[in-house]
Amino acid sequence: MLPQRLLLFACILSVLPLSNLTEAPAQKYVPVLPVVETDAGGRPPADALVLFDGSGNSRFTRTDGGPADWKVEEGVLIAGDHDIITKDWFRDAQVHVEFNLPSDDPAHGNSGLYFHHLYEVQILDSHNPNRFTAKQQCASFFNLYAPMVNVTRAPGEWQTYDILFRAARLDRRSGRVVKPARFTILHNGVLVQYERTLWEGTGAGRRNPMVSEGPLKLQAHGSPVRFRNIWIRRLPYQP
Repeated sequence: MLPQRLLLFACILSVLPLSNLTEAPAQKYVPVLPVVETDAGGRPPADALVLFDGSGNSRFTRTDGGPADWKVEEGVLIAGDHDIITKDWFRDAQVHVEFNLPSDDPAHGNSGLYFHHLYEVQILDSHNPNRFTAKQQCASFFNLYAPMVNVTRAPGEWQTYDILFRAARLDRRSGRVVKPARFTILHNGVLVQYERTLWEGTGAGRRNPMVSEGPLKLQAHGSPVRFRNIWIRRLPYQP
């Protein structure tokens, strides 16, 4: 026969709900995400590095280190005689650039954006007929990848590039590319390049050594292309 205390305990267990005897579920972890303020008026995100806001070209130099010779008029940066590069270097980044092509230009508004002195995203008047191939049109990777569609606006209208860039990953000892650079590009809000991989530079960039960090270069190609609202967001590095 069970002792009286054990018998009483057994009776209590028989009437308690089983839910009271199970382990309480662990509290779910909710990560605290960084907050980035944005503006409906088109201003850059709060964590962006503003490279040109219309007030001056002080964040750029010529490729030889001399002062940038591109003029700033009425808040607009106008292409000059020499390529210019940002003083700030970056690895992975989100890049925003707005540009405006000249009218009646024999060079068809020719310019370009170079990432790390290697990869050129073409700027060109592809709204009107020109002599260039599909892989040389606006939003192409020069002579490598044509854009999926042509959304180039007419000269005189402002256009946008929004570019997601993942830099090449290099072997520390040999300098060999172990993971290629990757690009996704929206031209005027339309996806034109998606997860493009580049194992080497394009166009003139092929002559340059492969790197995983560098500046943004704006190309001078004889056309008075105008630029405004240039900014980048450095993205967290992932091997």
